[in-house]
This record gives sequence, structure tokens and C-alpha cells, in this order.
Amino acid sequence: MIYQQNQIKKRIRFAQKLLLAAGRKLRRTFHKSKAIETFQKEHNETVTQLDLWVDQFLMKKLLKAFKDGWISEESPKIESLSGYTWILDPIDGTNNFCERIPFFCISLALYYRDEAVAGFVFDPIHKVFYSAHDERSFVQKRFIKKEKLKYKSLLLSESLLGYSIRNKDSLCFDIEVQKEWSLLIEKSKATRRLGSAALEIILVGTGQSALYWIESYRIWDVAAALLFAKNNGMKSLEISETGILLVYNPSIEKHLEAFITTLLEKGKKNS
Repeated sequence: MIYQQNQIKKRIRFAQKLLLAAGRKLRRTFHKSKAIETFQKEHNETVTQLDLWVDQFLMKKLLKAFKDGWISEESPKIESLSGYTWILDPIDGTNNFCERIPFFCISLALYYRDEAVAGFVFDPIHKVFYSAHDERSFVQKRFIKKEKLKYKSLLLSESLLGYSIRNKDSLCFDIEVQKEWSLLIEKSKATRRLGSAALEIILVGTGQSALYWIESYRIWDVAAALLFAKNNGMKSLEISETGILLVYNPSIEKHLEAFITTLLEKGKKNS
């Protein structure tokens, strides 16, 4: 156990330094007037040269230091020789980055076998570093002292609800789901669709938002931020049949019962 803890700490320290370096390059590019070069990959998704640079920079440094595995949005999977695997989204919120909308991040998680043991989400524009490890969550703003997060309870009437809908086949367009979702919206403060799954889950984890609903997600979209949210007392529900993930503040759980029941029923029909 002590050996594993030491191994995790070594990786955490090393990864944090690398993420700060990668973030500096993204920040410099973001503030330049020159257009950001993009191209389309499968499923009409946008990728930039910076996505690829961050992927290769982190992969080469981390896998040179440790005989770990690698899962990333922008490169082939590498099997682990150590039991540890890194999971990366080099720019979560690529469309925001391309349009100079300052809401994107680098998302990196560390798994030991099948368990998430550390997560890092770095917002390079606002210089805010979110981390999760040792069953706790931390926020470090502008490189000042890291602070342990505290759980924040919310009323639905004062809550923001976030969501991300990727395609026209989404359950968001189902009539029964729409009805329950509309009832939640009426009772809430407002909704948000911000374009970065990791940062939107972080907002739930910090208590700034009460719920995030995403469909058709991939592991690198959510792995790091989900650990951050869970470590600060948030709950999650995965409906594998429909590729849905809900991350929410337990203080509004009673208001979600009908909505969740409807999603589960639709998931069974679609399986």
C-alpha cells in the first residue's frame, strides 16, 4: 500500500509540472492574433495542431518516466506495463479554443488498473488548476497555494443545470424526456451549455452548478473531472445503454427522481 501511494505521488508531481508547461503553450497561442489551424477528423470533429502537440508532449514525457499505459483522444492506445494508465483529452473544448472563447482545458486522469486514483483539469486561460487525489479535491488559482474544496449544498431554485447534446438522436429530443427536463428547468435558476465536459463537471464539483448531463461521451471527456466531483461529495449516474452520464449535487437528488426514471426507461427500450 505504501509503495503504491509513493508511486502515485511521483506521478502526480511530475504530471502537474507537465500540465503547467503545456498550458503555457495553449495560453500563448490563444492570445495570438493569428488564426488557429484546424482540420476535421471522423464524425466531423474539429482538431488542431495544438491538440496533437499536447498529446505528444505529455505522452512522450510521461511514458519515458513511467512504464504506464496511454489512452487519448488523439493517439492510439498503449498497454500498461505497470498497472497505471493515463487518460488524456489534450484540449477539452476545442471549438471554444478555435473561436477564442476562454472555456477549455487540458484533462488528464491516472488510473491504477480499473480505478481512478488521480485527476487533473487545467484551465490555462484563467490559470486555475483543479486536482483530485487521496480522496480529496483541490483548487489552485493563479498558482497560489492549493486549497482543499468544501462541499456546497444547493436549492434547485438557485441552481444552474448544464448539458451537452452531441447529435440529433439524443434523448434530449424525446418528448417524455423533454417534459421532465422542462419541469426541472422551470424550477431551476437557469441552464448552461458551455462546450467543455470536463470544466462543466468541475462546476458541479465546486458547487457552482448543480447538474451536468452529457450523452455519447468518451472516457477522456469525463475521467479526471468525475473524480474531482466525486471526491467532493457529488453523485453520478451512468446509463450505459444510451451513453448518458449525469453528475449532480445530492442536495437536489429528490427533484431528479422523475427525470432519472424516464431516462432509465428510455435506456431499457434502446438497449
